[in-house]
Amino acid sequence: MISSRPAAVTAGTAARAGVEVRLEDLRRRYGPVVALDGLSLTLAPGELVALLGPSGCGKTTALRLLAGLEEADQGRVLIGGKDVTNISANRRDVGMVFQAYSLFPHMTAAENVAFGLQMRKVATNERRRRAAEILDLVGLSGFANRFAHQLSGGQQQRVALARALAIRPKVLLLDEPLSALDAKVRGRLRDEIRRVQLEV
Repeated sequence: MISSRPAAVTAGTAARAGVEVRLEDLRRRYGPVVALDGLSLTLAPGELVALLGPSGCGKTTALRLLAGLEEADQGRVLIGGKDVTNISANRRDVGMVFQAYSLFPHMTAAENVAFGLQMRKVATNERRRRAAEILDLVGLSGFANRFAHQLSGGQQQRVALARALAIRPKVLLLDEPLSALDAKVRGRLRDEIRRVQLEV
């Protein structure tokens, strides 16, 4: 259970782009299980933070509440000073990369990246342009027409990251995005995520 303030590792705030994120007294129960018990946390614009704790302590729940994928029993979520607690996930301007890559198997890498843009009714030419731009950013410009089963685990995770970045979110959430990868790929992708964070 995360209570009050979780252990957090801050990788710096060199790039101050972005918005402030505040979680205020968040509480979430699943039946008798208390997942969050009064979590309050403020993140500065551009800050890179890792929530640390044992399995089942509420890290993923906190991310899901911030993304709007679940509702808190109590508390507030503020992004850029705006209370988004009761705003649906698709209107929060938050990108999320899950532990399981969650790529659509019937879509190419470019189509996966453009999916969020399509849901936002972005014009086809702009979707294609932005998908190509973001795939290039994550080092996959030559893989745009490949399907998920034609990509390695590290490449699939970079497509998932590109998909989250394509919508130009105010907040980017990563839920153990590297845990399924081997140590060498994990190290490279961690460095790449940091580089991308500084560039966007």
